[in-house]
Amino acid sequence: MAQRSPKRGSFSPKFLAVCFGNRDGRGTFGLWDLLTGRFTQRFGLAGELYALSTERRIVASAGPADLGGSAGDVCITDVNTGAVLGAWRTEGDRITRLKFSPDGSALAVAAGSDIRVRDTRSGEVKLTVGGRKRVRAVAFSSDGGLLAAACSDGIGIDLSAVYVWDARSGVLVHSFKGHDDYLHSIAFSPDGRTLASSGRFQEAFLWDIELKKLIRRLPRAGDLYESLAFSPGGRLLACGTGGKSQAITLWRSGSGKLAYLLKNHDIQIPFAPE
Repeated sequence: MAQRSPKRGSFSPKFLAVCFGNRDGRGTFGLWDLLTGRFTQRFGLAGELYALSTERRIVASAGPADLGGSAGDVCITDVNTGAVLGAWRTEGDRITRLKFSPDGSALAVAAGSDIRVRDTRSGEVKLTVGGRKRVRAVAFSSDGGLLAAACSDGIGIDLSAVYVWDARSGVLVHSFKGHDDYLHSIAFSPDGRTLASSGRFQEAFLWDIELKKLIRRLPRAGDLYESLAFSPGGRLLACGTGGKSQAITLWRSGSGKLAYLLKNHDIQIPFAPE
């Protein structure tokens, strides 16, 4: 039997939505009612990558590359019915990341060193940015105005960078350098003023967007930080540790002090709304 593990999770005020990935390259979507604890929805998904929009109540999935060189299909599925609302064939490099804008109107599709931002209703490409290094992680600011990417081509300070663009015009706002290994995750604070990034062997870095500088380094608590998430109020930064550690470290973002260490947890981190 194929093994299932959580790939993406997201809270809305009433529901918890989770995508489970299987070893056979397919997945399952599940929806729980937070008030009753009842499992209210379930359907299958084709693909290896997933993104959730609780605002639009849709889920995006991306399939593997085929032998013809195509990057595969991106599908948009209705959470309520399981119906496929749209599907797009993408050409070029293998898709590595999917990320919805906060309002669910756009989907960032990262493949190779490029990010294409598509309209989730029409599939039209609204913006293309990148062209520098291989994209490892993507994030939108909470107002949808900024798009950030953690990019790496290898080990070395000149081979990794965090880029921030204006999500509407595609103009590069700034590039942050300091990591000297492969980057894995990236996250904006709720107010959009701070950007967190993490690499394979280093700490999590906190960057000030306006001042364009590194403001804090948070040490590793075991293996690499594979996922990052700010609490809704921005006071805490959760770092999910992979490997043998399987823990979530909660840091106070203002002081950089350790708040909590949660052991034996999956590395994916969805915060519930405050």
